[in-house]
Amino acid sequence: MWFDQVSLMPLDTCNGNGFWKDLFGMLQDLKPAFLRFPGGCYVEGVKLKNAFRWKETVRPWEERPGHFNDRWSYWTDDGLGHFEFLQLAVDLGALPVWVFNSGISHEEQVNTSNISPFVQDTLDGIEFSRGAFNSTWGSVRAAMGHPEPFDLRYVAVGNEILTVPCEILSHFDDAPRSGPKAFISEYATKGDAGNGNLLAALAEAGFLIGVERTGMLWTPPNAIVFTSSQVYGIPSYWMQHLFEESNGATLLNSTLQANPSNPLIASAITWQNETDNDKYLRMKVVNIGNSTVTLSIDLSGLDSSLQSSGATKTILTSSDVMDENSFADPKKIAPVKTMLDKVCESMDVVLLPYSITSTDLLRLWTPDAIVFTSSQVYGTPSYWMQHFFKESNGATLIDSTLQDNNLSNSLIASSIKWRNETDDNDYIRIKVVNFGNNTVTLNISISGLENSLQPSGATKTILTSSNVMDENAFTCPKKIIPVETMLDKVGENMDVVLLPYSITSIDLLTKSISI
Repeated sequence: MWFDQVSLMPLDTCNGNGFWKDLFGMLQDLKPAFLRFPGGCYVEGVKLKNAFRWKETVRPWEERPGHFNDRWSYWTDDGLGHFEFLQLAVDLGALPVWVFNSGISHEEQVNTSNISPFVQDTLDGIEFSRGAFNSTWGSVRAAMGHPEPFDLRYVAVGNEILTVPCEILSHFDDAPRSGPKAFISEYATKGDAGNGNLLAALAEAGFLIGVERTGMLWTPPNAIVFTSSQVYGIPSYWMQHLFEESNGATLLNSTLQANPSNPLIASAITWQNETDNDKYLRMKVVNIGNSTVTLSIDLSGLDSSLQSSGATKTILTSSDVMDENSFADPKKIAPVKTMLDKVCESMDVVLLPYSITSTDLLRLWTPDAIVFTSSQVYGTPSYWMQHFFKESNGATLIDSTLQDNNLSNSLIASSIKWRNETDDNDYIRIKVVNFGNNTVTLNISISGLENSLQPSGATKTILTSSNVMDENAFTCPKKIIPVETMLDKVGENMDVVLLPYSITSIDLLTKSISI
């Protein structure tokens, strides 16, 4: 007997819908407002033939053809398909955000004159989700056990069509709250994140507080020269290879402190290599002068996020600045790549005269918030940090100010009013992130609200550890988790101790008030 597909599923799943209870529970504990599916790169594929096709997933599991996820290199039977994602949103109490393929993969793009099938496919997908039970695609949904429409209000056009650095968030501080809304579908920590340590959680907490508080072009010459039988690239063509990854990359602050007599210009970006799926820090330096320069590169603050191997140096130069390529010698001037032997905080790089030098340093990946195998699961500190923000959706923001200039360099804070759906009580929540390595005693003044506070029922929750680089693991899944205690004294002025490298949340029970 031959088996075509085998899937071992537990009998006791969430609501009988096939979702592993432990994993589902960790998602549900975050109280997500949105569920974005089926993913990002997953929806596009490296090749369009390997993109996620939702219509192939709305049939009995054994009849689904499956597809190869060429972005992450594995075969999927599409048991988790379009219907299951929508059902998961229902089970989580979240609004679904369907990411549909817009005719683009990582390496291919459909001509706009041939885009109609993709448009129709999107309309059909919306009908499947929202259409009446007797409509063409609504009837397919009904036959799968869900005659009522799903609450699909939002769709996303492709994956990462536009990415925005988090630094822009501050520009929304004074934006009218009645204007257009912003939806942040992805965020991540870069740097000393390890496998998901406390430092990453603190960084993300600072980012989310910012979110909560905010509630060139150039024309190249003819770079390619060709006839009916021959072709070559001029040096400008090869130069553009060093900028291939600039589109969509993250620009880093970089400063040249070299001697003014050295005519250099430089930039630095982080980018992802679609071939090996790795992330890199790329530094490009142009030496316009006729002398060799030894440039000392200082990577302070980034050195621990870099791999000790896998770094390369690519140089485009020639013995004569007037040299050209030709049909007779098409690669006289072409990039030459070599491996870098040493990667550290301070490195010396030799810049040849009249050269472009590109240095690519391999960076470490940041893990997911929930780590699991087929039988084990745990949350990283970033997962537990997000518990502090579960009630932010729909909460009322309260004006709050840090008035100590010395503390404001290491602290960031916000305040909200929220309702606990379990006990129907209203609370004021004050969250403070202490990025510093010192304990801080913070005096909290609640002028104007003191009469609305209950003398009991207040709590303080802290997420911290003895070492900022600590991580959770299968062997110690709750090494870093929130610890909740009762607050003894509640009043207009309160002193709260903020431990080093910590997230502290204070919930004050209030009487019925309007803010």
